[in-house]
Amino acid sequence: MSKRKTLFTYMVVCFLGLFLPSIPSGPAYAMDERSEESSETSDALQQQQDSPVDYKSRGRSYLEKGQNDDAISDFDKAIALNPKDAETYFFRGNAYYNKRQFDKAMSDYSKAIEINPRYTNAYYSRGLYYQTIEEYRKAISDFDEVIKIDPENAYAYYYRGCAHFAKEKYRKALSDYNKAIKIDPEYVNPYINRGDIKIVADVPAEWSKEVGLTKMQQILVKTKDIDLVICGNDAVAAGAIIAIEAAGLTPGKDIYLTGVDVDPDGIQLVKEGKIICTVVHEARLLGYWAVDMMMAYLEKGKTPPKDKYPDGTIRVLHYIADKTNIDNIEAFGDFKVPKPGEPMPKTPPLPY
Repeated sequence: MSKRKTLFTYMVVCFLGLFLPSIPSGPAYAMDERSEESSETSDALQQQQDSPVDYKSRGRSYLEKGQNDDAISDFDKAIALNPKDAETYFFRGNAYYNKRQFDKAMSDYSKAIEINPRYTNAYYSRGLYYQTIEEYRKAISDFDEVIKIDPENAYAYYYRGCAHFAKEKYRKALSDYNKAIKIDPEYVNPYINRGDIKIVADVPAEWSKEVGLTKMQQILVKTKDIDLVICGNDAVAAGAIIAIEAAGLTPGKDIYLTGVDVDPDGIQLVKEGKIICTVVHEARLLGYWAVDMMMAYLEKGKTPPKDKYPDGTIRVLHYIADKTNIDNIEAFGDFKVPKPGEPMPKTPPLPY
């Protein structure tokens, strides 16, 4: 298989999965809903209604805001009230990790596993740390456990493959990269490690057309041996296209590009064949559901059911807009404006 050379004008994580945080993270509106919950939790705690659930909830809010000391304080109190909750140890471990107190973090990850031997997040985070300190045998053991419990976890296969590679077990590494790709064909890292893709540049473009133009010009001075430019939004793609055309190259033929947002320029660029696709993320639906989630909590105390949404996050699926469907999509994924006398499209209700 020939190697592809890929230029990243911005790190695109929303649909290519270039990284995996230790804890699943959701869009901003879900975190806003938790902030409201945190405020209610604080009121309850101030009224001496001590509860490990309340302390853990407020601790998670502190953790998300980067207030690690406050988070640890609340997790300590939650653990004192309920020392058998694996999740609280895991989150406290993350707070210690953020403070670079790695011994304490590892102790908490191990305690979480002791309490719940099927807690994949703890194995995964512990395995990643073992990998950073080159304890590859221990890392492989932890990723083995993740895969045993969750055999469709592409990231565990990928990182286990990295550990095998470091131990010069190249066949095992290749097998794990292949498995990760089979599970998640859009996960880029295994392709890179397998040698199918070469990243020739990885630069921030500040979501700006002007910066995208400047960065692309600088890169084209160094090399024109580029097949694909993956941009963080359509504005960056528009800037990169100006630089590509000025260099005597043809977007969509000599160099392919992708964008994100389906802004008016992005729609036109798809129609002209200058970018192969952009990504719709339905901003209207995100806004409606954000308000609906807050009102459901404030009026009824209703939150997403844990069996379906373990981290309290409702995710809205993104989808590709290309030449096959671009004529049916409004800017930023909005509803098509109805003709006079026609009803407005209904926003889908919250799925809980």
